[in-house]
Amino acid sequence: PWERGETPRVMLIAPYYHRIVRPLSIIEKNLRTEENSTEDLLKDLNIIRLLRSNGIYNLEEMKRAGAPMGLLRVGTAAKKKGYNVNILDAVNEGFNRERKSFETSEGSQIYTYGLTKEEIVRKIQDFNPHIVGISIDYTHQWGNAREIADLVKTLDEKAIVVMGGTHVNGLPEDALLDSPTDYVVQRQADQTFPELLDILTRRKLSLEGVRGIKGIVYRKDQKLVKTEVRDFFSNIDDIAIPDLSLINLSIYNRKYHSAGKAKLNHKNILYGFTSTGCDVRCRFCA
Repeated sequence: PWERGETPRVMLIAPYYHRIVRPLSIIEKNLRTEENSTEDLLKDLNIIRLLRSNGIYNLEEMKRAGAPMGLLRVGTAAKKKGYNVNILDAVNEGFNRERKSFETSEGSQIYTYGLTKEEIVRKIQDFNPHIVGISIDYTHQWGNAREIADLVKTLDEKAIVVMGGTHVNGLPEDALLDSPTDYVVQRQADQTFPELLDILTRRKLSLEGVRGIKGIVYRKDQKLVKTEVRDFFSNIDDIAIPDLSLINLSIYNRKYHSAGKAKLNHKNILYGFTSTGCDVRCRFCA
């Protein structure tokens, strides 16, 4: 695009989400089969007993409603380098439109919320991106990210698909061997992604090409190629302040968000960064 005097268009997408509603009877059955610790089993069964005594017979995964801070960091960095950036938060733009997807053989209900595939197709067509970045943090949402990658390549097989986020950081082969993803960005994407854009759009010519960028995984001759690992930031002040013009901030003003219930009515919800990498090691993450 640069050679044609055209500013490359970069679309960053947070796919729609699934959530599960699981009966306590299934959870109890699984616990009795899989829990190794008698002490932990008794604690868990007591929680189930208390829930039932209060009229609760299902556990529902809550919706994730926060602004896509990772995409904001990446988008801000790309915009600063002169790229035309568009962020599509398919989860929150269709947050209140939930539909049942299917019921599992064990009896759990799976629901989808966010924009439909048809709506996402129209938004992709309207922006007509050269490069699409897809965020996939949670392993159990992998199918949604894969569907978006399929949509992008169906609309334009020349469009380049890049994935980032916790899931593909740990399992890049999932993206590269199980979807039409071209590149996976590991760690510090707000540094790595703009460097990748410069090579892919031929803004910067390099004999090494993508191979010279730290923190990239890609396919070559049906094999995975991993470049040198990129270190985490040594100084958190190196993280750019997010450019909030890249999102519609008004859609993040609900009472409930990913961290629970808002305590104060300051309307819009935004997150901040106090560290880089992960410092909590949640078992449910990836």
